[in-house]
Amino acid sequence: MGKAIRAIVQIGAVVAAIALAIPSGGTSLLAVTLGVSSLAASAIAIGLSIGATLLSRPRGNGGSRAAAAAQLQLGEQPRQAIFGRAAVGGTLADAFNYGGKYGTDWEVMVIALADHRCDALEGFFVDDTYVAFAGDGMVAGFVNQMQVFWRDGQWAQAVPSILTAQGPGWTANDRGRGVAYVVVAYKADAPDAKNPVWPGGRPRFRWVVRGLRCYDSRLDTTVGGSGSHRRDTPSTWTWSENPIVIRHNWVRGIYAGDLVTQPEMLLVGRGLSAIEAPPANVFPRANLCDEVVGGAARYRIGGLVASTEAYIDVESDFAAAVAGTISQPEGAVEVDPGQAKSVITNFSDSDLLVGSTVTWNEQILGQQDDGWINTVAVRFVDPGQRWAVRSAPVRRETADIVADGAPREAQPQLDFVTNQPQAQRIAEVIRRLGRLWGRATVTLPPRFAFIEEGDWVAWQSDRYFGGATLTFRVEAWGSNKAWHHQLTLRQISASVFSDTAPLDDGSVAVPNPVPPAIAAPGAAAWAAAAGPAGSLVVTGAVADPAASLVQFEFVQQTAAPTGSTVWTEAGTSRPDVTRREISSGQNARFYVAVSYVVDGVTGARRVLGPIDTTGASGGSARRIVSRSVAYPLTSDDDSIFIAAFDAVLSDGSAVSFAAASINALASDTSFAVFWNPVTPGYEAYASPALTQMANPALVFLGAQRTSSGGTYTPPADPPPGGGREREFTL
Repeated sequence: MGKAIRAIVQIGAVVAAIALAIPSGGTSLLAVTLGVSSLAASAIAIGLSIGATLLSRPRGNGGSRAAAAAQLQLGEQPRQAIFGRAAVGGTLADAFNYGGKYGTDWEVMVIALADHRCDALEGFFVDDTYVAFAGDGMVAGFVNQMQVFWRDGQWAQAVPSILTAQGPGWTANDRGRGVAYVVVAYKADAPDAKNPVWPGGRPRFRWVVRGLRCYDSRLDTTVGGSGSHRRDTPSTWTWSENPIVIRHNWVRGIYAGDLVTQPEMLLVGRGLSAIEAPPANVFPRANLCDEVVGGAARYRIGGLVASTEAYIDVESDFAAAVAGTISQPEGAVEVDPGQAKSVITNFSDSDLLVGSTVTWNEQILGQQDDGWINTVAVRFVDPGQRWAVRSAPVRRETADIVADGAPREAQPQLDFVTNQPQAQRIAEVIRRLGRLWGRATVTLPPRFAFIEEGDWVAWQSDRYFGGATLTFRVEAWGSNKAWHHQLTLRQISASVFSDTAPLDDGSVAVPNPVPPAIAAPGAAAWAAAAGPAGSLVVTGAVADPAASLVQFEFVQQTAAPTGSTVWTEAGTSRPDVTRREISSGQNARFYVAVSYVVDGVTGARRVLGPIDTTGASGGSARRIVSRSVAYPLTSDDDSIFIAAFDAVLSDGSAVSFAAASINALASDTSFAVFWNPVTPGYEAYASPALTQMANPALVFLGAQRTSSGGTYTPPADPPPGGGREREFTL
């Protein structure tokens, strides 16, 4: 309990500054490149005067961690750990080129992501495009111009073959033991490439990782839990997003190669023992975080932590992510997630120590007091916005602003929060607390010495509250030699932590409206046809002025695509694109999809097809295989008339053609008649119309000659049965 402690509790920091552990006889290039971590000796001093301070408003330079995580870091960097699920840029450990005439076709980067074993690489961003990780090797959708290899940080992990085959100095012994890293290789576009894979030059990458595998004491039978987890058996650990479970692993320490029994291998965290960080303290706090609210865990986290960060800063971010406080139960240091608590004791004016000083403020806080709040604009890391830091909808009540005379704003930075509903709940907790202004200090006799910070107490007062009873949270405490127990109190209410109920003053918060979905391109905006050598040619134009990019995809299959279809990316183009050629690499039946990207968000697909490239030899207009009207083309001196008919085209697609006419034509002239699906409309060109016959985007309907004064010049070899339409090959 530590009830006699008055001095500041000093929590020592175990400092480790070691390179990656390498087996005897082996030298790791990762170790040489990353070098020895520069770990500053760091200690936190949590005084009893700040032990239960609300930490939903972390340090002023909040966000620097999230910003650093997004970028590829160069040079020597501190040891880093990934908690939960996060998107990180990593640290460049090595880079080289190989291939081609000058050995520069391919660029390879070795990027260290974390100094511990990670659970999995879920995917990665190539510039602004997300790609799910499907395994080592070539990445689909980049026409054999990108490879990715993942190593999760196991002690005996194998070196990717591309490093031993192409990397200067790399051997099979350079495993990067205990380091989770990726190897990405990409091939430069040819100087004359018509559809470059890397139109912006060198691509940028961010890696979405399920990070630290955690020991969960709730799953350890030996410490009162139920399960097979053991602190000294890393193979039993599992991945977690629970902030209390993750924090317990951080305070116990993250060790090189998970060698938790060797103190000199400590890399990140405090390195506390089970006595200093009792496993049993995890149980109730972690269970609270796992409670389901709105279909998801109440509190979860994801983020990056470096070994050089001050412990109090990391503790503050843990507390902020759970709308909680730092407390010292029985001499330990813990983070208490935000929740309504039961009152542990009651006292009245008659219990106050005679002659002691009592302070009470219930009306208004000072202008500079950041506990007086009416508007909260919380910032968090949003996976839906490519893991960028952004603001959640503002939480406020206009009546509060009017009553206060001006906005009283808080802008918390939640570096560990990656879930918008959770960020909103935390913001609402802060806003509700900002409407409770009661502050007090009291001194109680020795029988109340069991009260610690974070406890809730009830004070009935005739003198100060007119006989009412108010609830308070203990912000700090201290006892002197005579066990006179002084408490610093803050007014609290169970409704602060309610998931739905507002404060008793009727405060509400209204979220911003959800932006509309990005629609698919118009039905007639784009057309697709078979091109030369089995390619797919997409033609059209963008009509959405908000579109910043046009994304093209394709899939090979005989049946129409469904919602579960896995599409292959064919790249993106600027919104002024009118033609995109996709290399399918084979003759088969394909479907093509076109979608627009607006503010980094990809909209719905417009599916085109099927397109049959079987038998395609060079580019040519599609032809009619069968039709419902034998001779749909007729003409007079200056016009060609098309009757309505249904047809099956050479690519297997079925099309219904509407009746129409093409006017203002030259008389006594043979024309080739086409359907252009891009315009859309019918077109006639004087024979032989070789350019149009080579355009796979067009459909060739047939040939027709106009008359001269009502008389048609007969062909040299009229078809059997007569008639004015002549079928011929141009």
